[in-house]
Amino acid sequence: MRDEAPVGDDVVVHTAEKGTPQKDTCEGIVKDWTWKGKLLPSQVAVLSPYKKENSSLSGIDTLNGIPVVEDIDTWNRGEGILFSTVRSFKGLEADAVVIMDVMEPGSKLNFTRTDFYVACSRAKHLLAVIEREKGVSGL
Repeated sequence: MRDEAPVGDDVVVHTAEKGTPQKDTCEGIVKDWTWKGKLLPSQVAVLSPYKKENSSLSGIDTLNGIPVVEDIDTWNRGEGILFSTVRSFKGLEADAVVIMDVMEPGSKLNFTRTDFYVACSRAKHLLAVIEREKGVSGL
């Protein structure tokens, strides 16, 4: 770590297979951040290389009882946790970000090393990464 870098919480890295295990892991992170950490839904974003219907949250409408929304305006109004693709979220940020469906950066066209960097840099305070296989994220 650089001396002039701000001090913050460490990145939390989880390993879970695609589908239900990733959904359960994501839900646990959201529960921790919203209940214990008292974050509002408008402070939390879940990012994936995939659109929601192709992600581990396919068919999931809530995380820990909080609606999962895909519209930025709805999210900004505090009406749910945002789900977005990594590329669609470029240029935006959230206090807390979960990146899920993480495979080895560069192994797929829709998830380059640059995409992974962009996804990680969207978190202002808290970052959790859910990788499909241990160590693929490099974190």
